[in-house]
Formats: sequence, structure tokens, C-alpha cells
Amino acid sequence: LEGETSTYKDSLAYLYFSSRQFGPAYMVTTDVLKRKPNHREMLEMQAVSLESLGAYDKAAAVYGKLFKMTSNNYFGYSLAKLQFSTKKYQEAYATILKTEKLNDSGDYMVTYKINQTHNQQVELLSAIQYLKGLIALELGKKQEARTAFEKAVRIHPDFVLAKEQLENME
Repeated sequence: LEGETSTYKDSLAYLYFSSRQFGPAYMVTTDVLKRKPNHREMLEMQAVSLESLGAYDKAAAVYGKLFKMTSNNYFGYSLAKLQFSTKKYQEAYATILKTEKLNDSGDYMVTYKINQTHNQQVELLSAIQYLKGLIALELGKKQEARTAFEKAVRIHPDFVLAKEQLENME
């Protein structure tokens, strides 16, 4: 009701997002970002909302903006993951190479689905190496893939998916 300058839109975006209503969260964050285009939290919520809605190209564009703004390796990982999932392997490889050079804050864990009943959380640095290995495999760079998977296991010794990739390469 307050119109363009509403002070409640930010709060509304947080409420929608925290209740996993990603459609409305996306719409409200878009509204807020018209006034504050570099509002980091709104950009993060928008990126996650778009990814959850399956709009991977749009989500990648938002993660790209966040990555450029912050040089945060989690945003770089998220961008590379979306590029990989949309089969943009060269872009994903360039992004993951930039990402692995950044310092890690240690704040992020990445969850992987191991099977129908089990998930595994791994350190972001390990996840970056694992993704680098997957991208390298798609690009036919088998030695780089092996090295990346080995690094992933060194960082997180019980990383099930990275170990499986190494076994599959034998």
C-alpha cells in the first residue's frame, strides 16, 4: 500500500523466502532491487529463488552479479554449478578456475545427495574441486579431473562422490 518506497518490502521478501515461497520471494526481491540494485541480501534471495524455480539462466546471471560484486567463492561455485548444469562447460570451467583462487571464509558447507536416503555435507573448498573435476571430465581433461577429485578427497577425506569419481576413472 505504501507504493515504491515501502519500508516493508524487504521484510516481506524475507518472510516469503524463509517460508520457501520462492515465486513471491522472487517478485518482491525484484521490486526491491529496482530501488536498490546492489542490495546483496535481496540479490542472494533472488538467485536462490530463481534456482529453486528452475530458472537456471536467470539465476546464473544474478549469481554472476553477486560474484563480481563480492569475489565470494560460494557465489563463484554457485555460478559455475549452474553453468555446468546448463551444459555451458567452457564458461563453467573459466568460472571455477577463478573461484578456486579465492580465499575461503570457511562459512559454507555444500550438501550433496549420496543416495535416496543419505546426504553428505562437505567443505566448500572440497566441493569446488569436485565440481572442477566434473567440468574437466566433460571437457575431456581427464588428468585435470583426476587431480581435482584427489584434491577434493584430500580436503574432505570421506567425500563419497569424489571417491566414486576416482574409482570410476580407474
